[in-house]
Amino acid sequence: MLRMGSPAPSIKVGDWLRGEPLADFHPGKVYIAQFWATWCELCAAEMLELMQLQEKYKDSGLEVVGIAADEDAPTAVEARTKLDAWLAEKCPDLNHRIAFDFTGEMKKLWREPSFCVGVPTSFVVDRDGCIAFIGHPSQLGEVLPKVLNGSWRTSKKAKAADHERIATSEPLAREQALKKPMDDRFWAAVKLEDWKTALWAIEQGIALMPDDQLFHPANDHSRLPPAERFAMGKELSEHILALNPPQGDSPKFRSYPAVARYYHENGNNDRAIELVEVALTSLDGPEPIPAELKEQHLPHLLQALAKYRGASRGRYETGRRFDFSHRSHVARA
Repeated sequence: MLRMGSPAPSIKVGDWLRGEPLADFHPGKVYIAQFWATWCELCAAEMLELMQLQEKYKDSGLEVVGIAADEDAPTAVEARTKLDAWLAEKCPDLNHRIAFDFTGEMKKLWREPSFCVGVPTSFVVDRDGCIAFIGHPSQLGEVLPKVLNGSWRTSKKAKAADHERIATSEPLAREQALKKPMDDRFWAAVKLEDWKTALWAIEQGIALMPDDQLFHPANDHSRLPPAERFAMGKELSEHILALNPPQGDSPKFRSYPAVARYYHENGNNDRAIELVEVALTSLDGPEPIPAELKEQHLPHLLQALAKYRGASRGRYETGRRFDFSHRSHVARA
Protein backbone atom coordinates (compact mmCIF):
# COMPACT_ATOMS: atom_id res chain seq x y z
CA MET A 1 0.00 0.00 0.00
CA LEU A 2 1.21 3.49 -0.87
CA ARG A 3 0.26 6.08 1.71
CA MET A 4 1.60 9.04 3.65
CA GLY A 5 5.08 8.18 4.94
CA SER A 6 5.80 5.57 2.26
CA PRO A 7 8.98 6.01 0.21
CA ALA A 8 8.10 7.62 -3.11
CA PRO A 9 8.05 5.13 -6.01
CA SER A 10 10.41 5.40 -8.95
CA ILE A 11 9.73 7.48 -12.03
CA LYS A 12 9.57 5.08 -14.97
CA VAL A 13 8.31 6.84 -18.06
CA GLY A 14 8.80 6.43 -21.77
CA ASP A 15 9.59 10.03 -22.57
CA TRP A 16 9.53 13.62 -21.38
CA LEU A 17 7.28 15.97 -23.33
CA ARG A 18 8.38 19.13 -21.55
CA GLY A 19 11.45 19.90 -19.43
CA GLU A 20 14.57 17.92 -18.66
CA PRO A 21 14.29 14.24 -17.67
CA LEU A 22 14.11 13.50 -13.94
CA ALA A 23 15.62 10.17 -12.94
CA ASP A 24 15.23 10.45 -9.16
CA PHE A 25 13.76 12.67 -6.46
CA HIS A 26 16.57 14.72 -4.96
CA PRO A 27 16.81 15.00 -1.15
CA GLY A 28 15.97 18.45 0.14
CA LYS A 29 13.45 19.21 -2.59
CA VAL A 30 9.65 18.91 -2.53
CA TYR A 31 7.89 17.49 -5.57
CA ILE A 32 4.31 17.48 -6.82
CA ALA A 33 3.73 14.53 -9.15
CA GLN A 34 0.36 15.11 -10.78
CA PHE A 35 -1.44 12.61 -13.01
CA TRP A 36 -3.60 14.21 -15.68
CA ALA A 37 -5.10 13.59 -19.14
CA THR A 38 -6.31 15.66 -22.09
CA TRP A 39 -9.86 14.27 -21.79
CA CYS A 40 -10.13 15.50 -18.18
CA GLU A 41 -12.05 18.78 -18.26
CA LEU A 42 -10.74 19.83 -14.84
CA CYS A 43 -7.11 19.23 -15.76
CA ALA A 44 -6.63 22.40 -17.80
CA ALA A 45 -7.58 24.61 -14.86
CA GLU A 46 -5.53 22.49 -12.46
CA MET A 47 -2.51 22.76 -14.77
CA LEU A 48 -2.68 26.55 -14.55
CA GLU A 49 -2.86 26.29 -10.75
CA LEU A 50 0.23 24.09 -10.77
CA MET A 51 2.08 26.66 -12.85
CA GLN A 52 1.24 29.29 -10.24
CA LEU A 53 2.42 27.04 -7.41
CA GLN A 54 5.67 26.31 -9.26
CA GLU A 55 6.35 30.02 -9.69
CA LYS A 56 5.35 30.92 -6.13
CA TYR A 57 7.43 28.25 -4.39
CA LYS A 58 10.33 27.69 -6.80
CA ASP A 59 12.77 29.35 -4.38
CA SER A 60 11.52 27.09 -1.57
CA GLY A 61 12.64 23.96 -3.41
CA LEU A 62 9.41 22.97 -5.18
CA GLU A 63 9.45 21.08 -8.46
CA VAL A 64 6.24 20.13 -10.27
CA VAL A 65 6.10 17.06 -12.49
CA GLY A 66 3.04 16.41 -14.63
CA ILE A 67 2.50 12.75 -15.53
CA ALA A 68 0.46 11.92 -18.63
CA ALA A 69 -0.34 8.22 -18.28
CA ASP A 70 -4.03 8.02 -19.14
CA GLU A 71 -4.38 8.99 -22.79
CA ASP A 72 -7.09 7.26 -24.79
CA ALA A 73 -5.29 6.53 -28.07
CA PRO A 74 -4.53 3.40 -30.12
CA THR A 75 -0.77 3.94 -30.11
CA ALA A 76 1.89 5.78 -28.13
CA VAL A 77 2.65 7.97 -31.15
CA GLU A 78 -0.98 9.09 -31.43
CA ALA A 79 -1.16 9.69 -27.68
CA ARG A 80 1.96 11.82 -27.76
CA THR A 81 0.67 13.82 -30.73
CA LYS A 82 -2.56 14.51 -28.86
CA LEU A 83 -0.68 15.56 -25.73
CA ASP A 84 1.70 17.86 -27.60
CA ALA A 85 -1.21 19.62 -29.33
CA TRP A 86 -3.13 19.99 -26.05
CA LEU A 87 -0.12 21.44 -24.22
CA ALA A 88 0.64 23.85 -27.04
CA GLU A 89 -2.94 25.15 -26.99
CA LYS A 90 -3.74 25.13 -23.27
CA CYS A 91 -0.36 25.75 -21.64
CA PRO A 92 2.02 27.51 -24.06
CA ASP A 93 3.96 29.02 -21.14
CA LEU A 94 4.30 25.82 -19.13
CA ASN A 95 7.00 26.10 -16.45
CA HIS A 96 7.34 22.50 -15.27
CA ARG A 97 8.17 19.02 -16.52
CA ILE A 98 5.69 16.72 -18.25
CA ALA A 99 6.39 12.98 -18.31
CA PHE A 100 4.70 10.57 -20.73
CA ASP A 101 3.96 6.91 -20.05
CA PHE A 102 1.93 4.67 -22.36
CA THR A 103 2.95 1.34 -20.82
CA GLY A 104 0.88 1.50 -17.62
CA GLU A 105 4.02 1.30 -15.48
CA MET A 106 3.40 4.58 -13.64
CA LYS A 107 -0.15 3.53 -12.79
CA LYS A 108 1.17 0.27 -11.33
CA LEU A 109 3.84 2.05 -9.31
CA TRP A 110 1.81 5.02 -8.06
CA ARG A 111 -1.94 4.85 -8.54
CA GLU A 112 -2.83 1.22 -7.97
CA PRO A 113 -1.00 0.86 -4.62
CA SER A 114 -2.59 4.11 -3.39
CA PHE A 115 -6.14 3.21 -4.55
CA CYS A 116 -6.32 6.27 -6.81
CA VAL A 117 -8.84 5.64 -9.59
CA GLY A 118 -9.05 8.92 -11.47
CA VAL A 119 -7.41 12.11 -12.62
CA PRO A 120 -6.37 14.68 -11.69
CA THR A 121 -4.53 13.17 -8.73
CA SER A 122 -1.64 14.82 -6.90
CA PHE A 123 1.17 13.11 -5.00
CA VAL A 124 3.41 15.34 -2.88
CA VAL A 125 6.89 14.01 -2.13
CA ASP A 126 8.62 15.70 0.81
CA ARG A 127 12.27 16.61 1.34
CA ASP A 128 13.00 13.13 2.73
CA GLY A 129 11.73 11.42 -0.42
CA CYS A 130 8.56 10.17 1.26
CA ILE A 131 4.92 10.57 0.30
CA ALA A 132 3.45 13.48 2.25
CA PHE A 133 0.07 13.78 0.52
CA ILE A 134 -2.15 11.95 -1.96
CA GLY A 135 -5.35 13.55 -3.17
CA HIS A 136 -7.12 16.08 -5.33
CA PRO A 137 -5.04 19.10 -6.42
CA SER A 138 -7.65 21.48 -5.00
CA GLN A 139 -6.21 20.64 -1.56
CA LEU A 140 -2.65 21.66 -2.44
CA GLY A 141 -3.17 25.29 -1.45
CA GLU A 142 -3.54 24.24 2.18
CA VAL A 143 -1.21 21.25 2.24
CA LEU A 144 1.80 22.40 0.23
CA PRO A 145 3.04 25.25 2.50
CA LYS A 146 2.98 22.85 5.46
CA VAL A 147 4.92 20.22 3.53
CA LEU A 148 7.48 22.85 2.56
CA ASN A 149 7.99 23.93 6.19
CA GLY A 150 8.03 20.33 7.44
CA SER A 151 4.93 20.50 9.65
CA TRP A 152 2.38 18.57 7.58
CA ARG A 153 3.30 14.89 7.83
CA THR A 154 3.46 14.87 11.63
CA SER A 155 0.18 16.74 12.12
CA LYS A 156 -3.01 15.11 13.37
CA LYS A 157 -4.90 16.58 10.43
CA ALA A 158 -2.58 14.92 7.92
CA LYS A 159 -2.87 11.53 9.60
CA ALA A 160 -6.65 11.78 9.78
CA ALA A 161 -6.86 12.84 6.13
CA ASP A 162 -4.70 9.89 5.06
CA HIS A 163 -6.88 7.41 6.97
CA GLU A 164 -10.04 8.94 5.51
CA ARG A 165 -8.64 8.85 1.98
CA ILE A 166 -7.82 5.15 2.22
CA ALA A 167 -11.20 4.32 3.77
CA THR A 168 -13.08 5.99 0.91
CA SER A 169 -10.73 5.23 -1.99
CA GLU A 170 -10.02 1.55 -1.40
CA PRO A 171 -13.62 0.38 -2.03
CA LEU A 172 -13.80 2.52 -5.19
CA ALA A 173 -10.53 1.06 -6.46
CA ARG A 174 -11.74 -2.48 -5.83
CA GLU A 175 -15.00 -1.74 -7.65
CA GLN A 176 -13.09 -0.39 -10.62
CA ALA A 177 -10.88 -3.47 -10.75
CA LEU A 178 -13.99 -5.65 -10.66
CA LYS A 179 -15.57 -3.69 -13.49
CA LYS A 180 -12.51 -3.38 -15.73
CA PRO A 181 -13.14 -6.57 -17.78
CA MET A 182 -16.59 -5.23 -18.73
CA ASP A 183 -15.15 -1.83 -19.60
CA ASP A 184 -12.58 -3.50 -21.83
CA ARG A 185 -15.26 -5.56 -23.59
CA PHE A 186 -17.40 -2.49 -24.13
CA TRP A 187 -14.69 -0.36 -25.74
CA ALA A 188 -13.42 -3.27 -27.83
CA ALA A 189 -16.97 -3.76 -29.11
CA VAL A 190 -17.35 -0.04 -29.87
CA LYS A 191 -14.18 -0.09 -31.97
CA LEU A 192 -15.58 -3.04 -33.94
CA GLU A 193 -19.03 -1.39 -34.13
CA ASP A 194 -20.44 -4.49 -32.47
CA TRP A 195 -23.34 -2.74 -30.76
CA LYS A 196 -24.98 -5.91 -29.46
CA THR A 197 -21.85 -6.82 -27.49
CA ALA A 198 -21.45 -3.21 -26.34
CA LEU A 199 -25.00 -3.25 -24.98
CA TRP A 200 -24.39 -6.56 -23.23
CA ALA A 201 -21.22 -5.21 -21.58
CA ILE A 202 -23.05 -2.13 -20.31
CA GLU A 203 -25.91 -4.22 -18.94
CA GLN A 204 -23.44 -6.44 -17.09
CA GLY A 205 -21.75 -3.39 -15.59
CA ILE A 206 -25.04 -1.82 -14.53
CA ALA A 207 -26.21 -5.06 -12.92
CA LEU A 208 -22.99 -5.16 -10.92
CA MET A 209 -23.00 -1.46 -9.97
CA PRO A 210 -26.14 0.56 -10.79
CA ASP A 211 -24.28 3.86 -10.42
CA ASP A 212 -21.53 2.61 -12.69
CA GLN A 213 -18.41 4.65 -13.47
CA LEU A 214 -18.97 3.63 -17.08
CA PHE A 215 -21.15 6.74 -17.14
CA HIS A 216 -18.48 9.07 -15.76
CA PRO A 217 -18.56 12.38 -17.70
CA ALA A 218 -15.07 11.66 -19.03
CA ASN A 219 -16.41 8.66 -20.96
CA ASP A 220 -17.83 9.89 -24.25
CA HIS A 221 -20.49 7.57 -25.68
CA SER A 222 -21.41 9.99 -28.47
CA ARG A 223 -19.26 7.97 -30.86
CA LEU A 224 -22.07 5.40 -31.01
CA PRO A 225 -24.30 6.01 -34.06
CA PRO A 226 -27.58 7.82 -33.21
CA ALA A 227 -29.80 4.85 -34.05
CA GLU A 228 -27.85 2.53 -31.75
CA ARG A 229 -27.66 5.17 -29.02
CA PHE A 230 -31.41 5.68 -29.04
CA ALA A 231 -32.15 1.97 -29.13
CA MET A 232 -29.69 1.28 -26.35
CA GLY A 233 -30.71 4.41 -24.47
CA LYS A 234 -34.31 3.40 -23.90
CA GLU A 235 -33.47 -0.09 -22.69
CA LEU A 236 -30.53 1.01 -20.56
CA SER A 237 -32.41 3.96 -19.06
CA GLU A 238 -35.22 1.70 -17.92
CA HIS A 239 -32.68 -0.79 -16.62
CA ILE A 240 -30.76 1.84 -14.63
CA LEU A 241 -33.90 3.38 -13.12
CA ALA A 242 -35.18 -0.05 -12.11
CA LEU A 243 -31.92 -0.99 -10.38
CA ASN A 244 -31.34 2.45 -8.86
CA PRO A 245 -34.76 4.12 -8.49
CA PRO A 246 -35.00 7.89 -7.84
CA GLN A 247 -36.50 7.38 -4.39
CA GLY A 248 -33.64 5.12 -3.27
CA ASP A 249 -30.62 6.21 -1.25
CA SER A 250 -27.92 4.92 -3.61
CA PRO A 251 -25.69 7.49 -5.38
CA LYS A 252 -26.93 8.65 -8.76
CA PHE A 253 -24.42 11.27 -9.81
CA ARG A 254 -22.64 8.97 -12.29
CA SER A 255 -25.42 7.06 -14.02
CA TYR A 256 -28.35 9.49 -13.98
CA PRO A 257 -26.68 12.08 -16.25
CA ALA A 258 -26.46 9.39 -18.95
CA VAL A 259 -30.17 8.64 -18.57
CA ALA A 260 -31.00 12.36 -18.57
CA ARG A 261 -29.03 12.80 -21.76
CA TYR A 262 -31.11 10.09 -23.44
CA TYR A 263 -34.35 11.87 -22.47
CA HIS A 264 -32.96 15.23 -23.61
CA GLU A 265 -31.98 13.83 -27.01
CA ASN A 266 -35.41 12.23 -27.24
CA GLY A 267 -37.11 15.60 -26.63
CA ASN A 268 -38.24 15.03 -23.03
CA ASN A 269 -36.34 17.85 -21.33
CA ASP A 270 -38.60 17.97 -18.28
CA ARG A 271 -37.68 14.38 -17.45
CA ALA A 272 -34.01 15.15 -18.10
CA ILE A 273 -34.17 18.10 -15.68
CA GLU A 274 -35.85 15.95 -13.03
CA LEU A 275 -33.15 13.28 -13.24
CA VAL A 276 -30.26 15.75 -13.07
CA GLU A 277 -31.83 17.35 -9.99
CA VAL A 278 -32.03 13.91 -8.35
CA ALA A 279 -28.37 13.35 -9.23
CA LEU A 280 -27.44 16.70 -7.66
CA THR A 281 -29.30 15.82 -4.48
CA SER A 282 -27.50 12.46 -4.30
CA LEU A 283 -24.17 14.28 -4.03
CA ASP A 284 -25.11 15.01 -0.43
CA GLY A 285 -25.71 11.43 0.64
CA PRO A 286 -27.00 9.79 2.74
CA GLU A 287 -24.06 7.60 1.70
CA PRO A 288 -20.78 9.50 2.25
CA ILE A 289 -19.14 10.77 -0.93
CA PRO A 290 -15.51 12.00 -0.98
CA ALA A 291 -15.23 15.76 -1.40
CA GLU A 292 -13.11 15.36 -4.53
CA LEU A 293 -15.90 13.37 -6.20
CA LYS A 294 -18.35 16.17 -5.46
CA GLU A 295 -15.95 18.69 -6.93
CA GLN A 296 -15.46 16.50 -9.98
CA HIS A 297 -19.11 15.82 -10.81
CA LEU A 298 -20.85 19.03 -9.71
CA PRO A 299 -19.78 21.23 -12.68
CA HIS A 300 -20.96 18.63 -15.20
CA LEU A 301 -24.33 18.27 -13.47
CA LEU A 302 -24.93 22.02 -13.24
CA GLN A 303 -23.93 22.46 -16.87
CA ALA A 304 -26.35 19.74 -17.96
CA LEU A 305 -29.12 21.23 -15.82
CA ALA A 306 -28.68 24.66 -17.40
CA LYS A 307 -28.64 23.13 -20.88
CA TYR A 308 -31.85 21.16 -20.38
CA ARG A 309 -33.63 24.08 -18.74
CA GLY A 310 -32.63 26.28 -21.64
CA ALA A 311 -33.92 23.74 -24.14
CA SER A 312 -37.16 23.32 -22.21
CA ARG A 313 -38.01 26.97 -21.62
CA GLY A 314 -35.98 28.85 -24.19
CA ARG A 315 -33.93 30.50 -21.46
CA TYR A 316 -31.86 29.43 -18.47
CA GLU A 317 -33.71 29.45 -15.21
CA THR A 318 -31.92 31.22 -12.39
CA GLY A 319 -32.16 31.23 -8.68
CA ARG A 320 -32.54 27.52 -8.01
CA ARG A 321 -30.40 26.68 -5.02
CA PHE A 322 -28.86 23.38 -4.03
CA ASP A 323 -27.40 23.16 -0.53
CA PHE A 324 -24.60 20.72 0.16
CA SER A 325 -22.80 20.03 3.37
CA HIS A 326 -19.61 21.79 2.30
CA ARG A 327 -21.09 24.79 0.42
CA SER A 328 -24.18 26.18 -1.30
CA HIS A 329 -24.42 26.09 -5.06
CA VAL A 330 -26.64 28.21 -7.25
CA ALA A 331 -27.42 27.00 -10.75
CA ARG A 332 -27.22 30.09 -12.89
CA ALA A 333 -26.85 30.63 -16.59
